[in-house]
Amino acid sequence: MPQSVLSFTVFVGGQSDIFALHLFMESLYNMADSVECRSDAEYAERPLSLTWQGVRYEIAEIVSRWRGPSEKGFRVKTTDGQAFDLTYREVPDEWHIQPI
Repeated sequence: MPQSVLSFTVFVGGQSDIFALHLFMESLYNMADSVECRSDAEYAERPLSLTWQGVRYEIAEIVSRWRGPSEKGFRVKTTDGQAFDLTYREVPDEWHIQPI
């Protein structure tokens, strides 16, 4: 399974450098894992694909579903046979992706 390693050195010399670091960290966050889902009557009814570690995977099968207070969960298999647990947390409106 591919892995990414990120290494950087930061020299902070003033307010503009702190702002630049903030923008850099925000760009890393925007590359974060994500889930595309079908939503009819409510959000996150059926996951269709996921992006994990920069790779997009199509979901072939939902193996199981669960629901907890303020969250929905799915165990899925991708078209290439990998399995993931996907959990959508309504507050703070985010997905958690865990390979299994």
